[in-house]
Amino acid sequence: MSKSIYFKSDDELHTHIYLFYRALFRRKKHLLLKKKSDNSLFFFGAELNSLTILQIISVFFGTVMAAPLMVSKKANKRIIGYIAMTVGCIAAILVQVSAGLYIFILANLYWVLNSMIAIRKNSKLKK
Repeated sequence: MSKSIYFKSDDELHTHIYLFYRALFRRKKHLLLKKKSDNSLFFFGAELNSLTILQIISVFFGTVMAAPLMVSKKANKRIIGYIAMTVGCIAAILVQVSAGLYIFILANLYWVLNSMIAIRKNSKLKK
């Protein structure tokens, strides 16, 4: 093995690697929803409160649900996709207001405006 500039010997390097892996695999794996002793729910290690629920809604409606619907060939599905994106952006705006991320609010308002314009255009095409 080549000499390391950070460790004096290979044994010291191997010891640090061993300690790192031991600490890595000793951690407990989190369940999707885990109940703590004080009856509060945890979701992937984060406390499940209203802001966490809004973040989950934002990701689900703004990305997971909206993306496949917005590229659909049918106008009805595209309208549903744009409405889902609007709901996701509004949920993200609520989270960002509570976190004080005011510049990101403007970005989400831009996407809400674009989805409203697209809803209006698609509803005209549908008629």
